[in-house]
Formats: sequence, structure tokens, C-alpha cells
Amino acid sequence: MSEIVICGGNGAQGREALALLLKALPDARFHVIDRVPVEERDRVRTTTLDLVKDDRSLRHAIADAHLLLNFAGPFYRLGVQVLLACIESKVDYVDICDDVDATKLLLACGKDAEAAGIRALVGAGSAPGTTNLLVKLALEYLAAEAGEGHADIAWCAPGSDLTFGIFEHLVHCFRTALPGRTRTPDWGELEPRLVDFPEPIGRLE
Repeated sequence: MSEIVICGGNGAQGREALALLLKALPDARFHVIDRVPVEERDRVRTTTLDLVKDDRSLRHAIADAHLLLNFAGPFYRLGVQVLLACIESKVDYVDICDDVDATKLLLACGKDAEAAGIRALVGAGSAPGTTNLLVKLALEYLAAEAGEGHADIAWCAPGSDLTFGIFEHLVHCFRTALPGRTRTPDWGELEPRLVDFPEPIGRLE
């Protein structure tokens, strides 16, 4: 029976992934690693671990794993160290990283992952991830129908989703949005625009 490790498995996206995988993979066992303990149940065991303070214990925790799914953020702080632990332990790796700077560092680990004989997939979330595939499909359709096409990605989130962790992540995104900048840009520098979303969302900046 294979074991899948879910780092950050007690967060919103980690919990959702675990629920889906428990249904989709009835023969798999799951090991949730999070700084907040989760309730153990059939096929699910847990390790309480703060990756920011102690990443050495991660290597011991994933020793028997076949695959690690990384939902633990922020990725600009934790992404590379979790991937390096997987490379050292020869465990396949998937994450939902959406930080440009962290993605570059993760991709730079590609040769080490290949040398270790593992597969590593980064940026497999919704944006980037699913949205990239949707844009690719849309452009292919437009090219087939009209000979050319253009697509933009725009997303919005309700204020109720703005937890401290997400706020910290957004500040980091703004600081790295413009190449060569080391400070948070002014709103105007980010070139805001109005987007007409389908109802019931409507027009938003």
C-alpha cells in the first residue's frame, strides 16, 4: 500500500485535497504533516511539525513515502527546502507554488531531482496550474476558429478569504511583481484595470 504525504494538510487546500484523494485512491495511505495537528482516522496518520522552525525532521517523516504533495506556504520560504528533502529522500514531489521567485528556485533543482531519479511537478495549483491549461485550450480553439487569439488571466477573491497568511503572500507577490524592484509598488504602478466578470461578480478593479 503506497503512502502519500500531504504537507500543510490541515490548511484549506490541503484538507480539500485529502478529502478528494481518500475517495479517489481507496488503497492509499496518507500522512498529514502540519504545525496544527489533525485528527487521525482510517488510512490517515499525522505528524505535528513546524517546517519553518524544523525542516530536518521532515526527512525522517517522509522516509517511507512514495509521493509528497506540498501545500505548505509561503512557498518563497518553504518550497525549496521541502523539495530538497524529497530529493534527498528520493520521494516524488508536487506543489501548488504560485510565487515567481520561488518557482525559479524550484526549477533550478531540476537536475538534482533528475539525478535522484524522482519526478517533481511545481505550480500545479489553480493559478498557476489549471488556469494555464484553460488559457492554452482557449488559444488553441481561437486559433482553429479565427486563426489567432488573445487571452488574459484575471482572478478575484472575497475579503473573507484574506487570512494573515494570504495577506503576507499577497504583499510578497506585489513586491516581486515588477522586475528589479525591492519595495512594494504603488497601486498605480501595478497598472490596475477594470474587468467584467460574469454575474454575479460583475465589474471589479
